[in-house]
Amino acid sequence: MSGPGPVPSRQDAPHPHEAKLDPTGSFILVPDLGADLIRIHSVNKDTGILTNCANHTAKPGSGPRHVSFWVPPANSSAGKRDGSARRRRDGGAGTQGTMMYLGSELANTITAFEVEYTGSCIELAETQDLAPYPAGKSARAGAKVAEVQVYGQTLTTSNRADNSFGANNDSLALFGIDSTGKISFQDLYPTFASYPRTMVINKAGDMVAVGNQNSAEVTVVQRDPGSGKFGSLLGSVVVGSQGTDGNGGLSSVIWEE
Repeated sequence: MSGPGPVPSRQDAPHPHEAKLDPTGSFILVPDLGADLIRIHSVNKDTGILTNCANHTAKPGSGPRHVSFWVPPANSSAGKRDGSARRRRDGGAGTQGTMMYLGSELANTITAFEVEYTGSCIELAETQDLAPYPAGKSARAGAKVAEVQVYGQTLTTSNRADNSFGANNDSLALFGIDSTGKISFQDLYPTFASYPRTMVINKAGDMVAVGNQNSAEVTVVQRDPGSGKFGSLLGSVVVGSQGTDGNGGLSSVIWEE
């Protein structure tokens, strides 16, 4: 970066938030909130060495944070989470129709991209840019998109500090994915705690564990494996000390399965 970005308080320097392996296992993508870039690296599978083969420029001031992939079911080999496991590794027919979904923290948007495999790298072409809320609802001041996860034909994102279900009760936004990879907003559901920095759907698809940073609380919420709709609170546990405005508190959760 030659200087601060459009949001200097958050874009004073590069701020990579994730390193995500693509469905072929040949590329790693790193959303950089500070630089408004998605940094794309090819993976040498013999040595493990990464080579920066391209950078995709996001909208100025959008703050790209997390990505998740989807591959059409006809191209899937196994599994359901995040693009249905591994595909053909040659960038050929098994990658056709691959989509990537980006959650941008500063813009509070979910952006869909077509993924094109050029052989030596990946190219991204934007197709949609949506808010994680129903029509007519605006994000509360200070609300921030965080995690983005694909499971089957659904996309879920967590919305921090939006208080959609009351004080210290933020939301999960559910999108449907059609046969072309186009997404459409379905509904909002409560996280039952504050500041859902991370969330993970289990293998069976019938539960989601939400890591709520400010309340330092893991909440486990019921989920319908078919529709992706969320339901009642199944359980919760406080872990460590509470955070404040995304500082301190609970950072991440993972299922042991």
